[in-house]
Amino acid sequence: MKHRAIKDLNQLSDNDFYSEIYQGLDAIYENCIELNRSYGFLFEAKHFRASRVLEPVLKEEAAKYLILIDALRCPRKNKIEFSRQLEKFNDHLAKGLYAELCNWKTDTYGRLREYIDGNLDDLYLDGPNGVDFIFRNRIISDREEAFYVDYAKGDDSYFWLSPKRYEVSNELFLSSRSALSVVRMVIALHKIGITRMENLILFSNFWRDFVFDENTHYQILKEANSNFIQILDSNGVLKDSKASDDDFSLIINDMPFPLYKEEMKVKKVDLNDLKEKQRNWYPDYY
Repeated sequence: MKHRAIKDLNQLSDNDFYSEIYQGLDAIYENCIELNRSYGFLFEAKHFRASRVLEPVLKEEAAKYLILIDALRCPRKNKIEFSRQLEKFNDHLAKGLYAELCNWKTDTYGRLREYIDGNLDDLYLDGPNGVDFIFRNRIISDREEAFYVDYAKGDDSYFWLSPKRYEVSNELFLSSRSALSVVRMVIALHKIGITRMENLILFSNFWRDFVFDENTHYQILKEANSNFIQILDSNGVLKDSKASDDDFSLIINDMPFPLYKEEMKVKKVDLNDLKEKQRNWYPDYY
């Protein structure tokens, strides 16, 4: 058996590709629903450490749904972009970025690319003055620190990091749980029947013709989302839909730009360069 064979989808004809994606989206959705139910039980029972462990798994699984959705939106003629999109399915950073996409509101696609690029560095500076401390990539560290005890080194000392800190206060979880918008997006897409074969093909054909660049405004994307909903409606496939007005509104207003053009790979940053920036920093009033 060959695991992590997602890139092999690139070898399929369109019809076979649609068939595989149809099955994959259904499997991911079922897993998301079960994980979300367990996450809710743990949270309500105040098992905060366990719910915090499950949260990134749930968000990444939901992100895989959107990654496959973008594979459907990617024109097959661009082999490089299509193959790169499939690779994101098993990449923790890419899945973490996708999980946050539904929370990011930008005026243009170019601004969204800037946000993504700003979250790729493996190390970065932050703190009260913007340069006080050196941190690991936020998405990767948030994920791993929820799972494991780790021995870490700061600028001048060593210390232990433990997931136990997530039991100290549930305020973190109140904000965290409300941020699972990627799960809500997956549920909304499923409710409109996106995984039905005829809808899936309509979706792919519609979005493969969508032309956009860095100057494409969010309003254009919103109109495209709305136009696709109208196509489904005109084809009579929404008559038996379980989607609510809130679901349609979520898809129209929050369905993100296609991101098959983005590589989403970790960028190595020289630690010495960051330390040099710290040494050379002065307050603005100097």
